[in-house]
Amino acid sequence: MSRKEVLEAIEEQGSFDLVVIGGGITGAGVLRRAAREGLKALLLEQMDFSWGTSSRSGKLVHGGLRYIKQGQLALTYHAVRERERLLGAYRRLVFPLKFAIPLEKGKPFRRLLYRVGLTLYDLFAGRKYSSFQSVEELHGEFPFIKRGLAGAYTFYDAETDDARLTFQVILEARALGALALNYARVVEILRDGRGRVRGVVFKDLQGGKTHQVGTEVVVSATGAWTDALDPSVPMRRLKGSHLVLPASRLAFPFACALIHHRDGRPLYALPWEGATLVGTTDIDFQGSLDREPSISPREVEYLFEALTHWFPGAEVGPEDVISTFSGVRGVMDTGKKDPSRETRDYILKERGGLVSVTGGKLTTFDYVAKRIMGKVSRLLGSRRVKEKARPLPWEGGSREDLEEFLCRFHTLVGEGNLEAAELEMLVRLGSVVHLHDLLLRRSRVGLLRRDGGLPLLEALKEPLKRGLGWDEKRWEEEVALYRETLKNYRIGEGNG
Repeated sequence: MSRKEVLEAIEEQGSFDLVVIGGGITGAGVLRRAAREGLKALLLEQMDFSWGTSSRSGKLVHGGLRYIKQGQLALTYHAVRERERLLGAYRRLVFPLKFAIPLEKGKPFRRLLYRVGLTLYDLFAGRKYSSFQSVEELHGEFPFIKRGLAGAYTFYDAETDDARLTFQVILEARALGALALNYARVVEILRDGRGRVRGVVFKDLQGGKTHQVGTEVVVSATGAWTDALDPSVPMRRLKGSHLVLPASRLAFPFACALIHHRDGRPLYALPWEGATLVGTTDIDFQGSLDREPSISPREVEYLFEALTHWFPGAEVGPEDVISTFSGVRGVMDTGKKDPSRETRDYILKERGGLVSVTGGKLTTFDYVAKRIMGKVSRLLGSRRVKEKARPLPWEGGSREDLEEFLCRFHTLVGEGNLEAAELEMLVRLGSVVHLHDLLLRRSRVGLLRRDGGLPLLEALKEPLKRGLGWDEKRWEEEVALYRETLKNYRIGEGNG
């Protein structure tokens, strides 16, 4: 369905069993579960799908080894179990990723903590992944790593493209009959005299028209915006920033889990999409959510301090960076002085038919969605349709068709190997509204090329104009908008 056809379908239906606000991974997961249960469900996202944290994460599908140290065993257990499930379910989007934990000499207690944590990690997974690697083996894999180490522990987690995974889940929900619309901002939640939800009003940010739909249940999965709809949610906004470096300057055969020597915070460096990803910072965010977040000079310095400490032989610096990206995540505010010690677990609140969720992780999106649907089902009462595990309704019933679509989208744009008719079809199916939707989320050209993909624009121009109905003026506006947006993914050019 084109965007126009989605709007027409929304108006035709008029009311829904459930409206989900927020097109990140949590909202996508709720939409898919609702569709599987036979509910009439609608998702509304004020920006692009996965625009927020769900395209700006560390790309890890992981249990969260550090949460064991913080005593969050239940969170780690569920995350490890979900990691294993996602590895089996999304073979083209979620991949096993080996990690090394370099061990410094003279720190036996830290080494013991790692050993205990990895043992639990393996128990949660139901299989042994961890092992010890000698210092000779470690230096063979990472010739630029610091000297004087005592070897490394190795284990496995997984990685993904978070934006592609989010869109995959939305497409699965659509295939099951749900509707999803990006650039649709909810401006009001309608309530009756008793304070119960009875509908929402949203504005189509492209056409400018305001629409109203009926519903008795709304799920707010809006991440850092959660308290705008429910101020009672105890939320803290944290910013995490990452560096993308060329593998030619800092090549990693697999990932490294690191400790920052200044404050003891966990960091990581890993191979991703042919580049090297380094992250993440974890600081309180005080800026405006209406602007693209971007890395600050202080965060750049912090990340390069860690790289210089652990990999002095690499001799990398800010001049080597291809791109950066920053995201703002909403976590439960428990009053911890150190932002990194705030729990990454989720919290659910319900008030008059508005179910709000904050916190949670990319890895546990479906686990959280299942818990949310438990609340939704109780609110809907007799209208709940018991989950029938409905198959996806295309030939063969396999989600790999969708995975192949997303991989094809990424490859077409990223390599510049463009066939006009195919690109037009992919743009339509991919719900592309702006040029930056295509170059920063449906593909990762803006992150993985130092030039941001600007030299590809000439080849993209005519297919995109035809596929999206743009005239020359709109094309020039989109190019200007993309150039401006791209500044937020470059050191020293964004909002900080």
